[in-house]
Amino acid sequence: MDIFGHNLDAYVATLNAEYTGSVPVQEDGSFDATLNITVEDLYGIYARFSGTIQQQHGKSYLNYYLEESTDFPEIPFLASYSGTAKVLSEDTDTGLISFDDISNGIHVSFSTKQQETISSDSIEEEEEEEAAAAA
Repeated sequence: MDIFGHNLDAYVATLNAEYTGSVPVQEDGSFDATLNITVEDLYGIYARFSGTIQQQHGKSYLNYYLEESTDFPEIPFLASYSGTAKVLSEDTDTGLISFDDISNGIHVSFSTKQQETISSDSIEEEEEEEAAAAA
């Protein structure tokens, strides 16, 4: 299948997944979290998914469904993304988890660790406080 001169039979979408909230991890290591997943590639193909990640009895699964996509009627697979992806790897130090759903050509990586975001305003405030303390 050639579209815009690209062979989409071998097309693999790379998705960026983010948690929409904190993830309470149970004593047995299981957790259940909501994800927002977006994909945008060099050809302008865009899609947004919602999904959940679940880990139970040492096995992790990603369930997702299509929320919206660009109107590409000639690319039918955009509208058919749905399914369950099994975990490929899990790094307990970094919290990075990778999933693959080979049937839909989807690879997802994301972190279970909470990451602090520091705004430029808070950095300036810290510098001002340090300067005042040094004076």
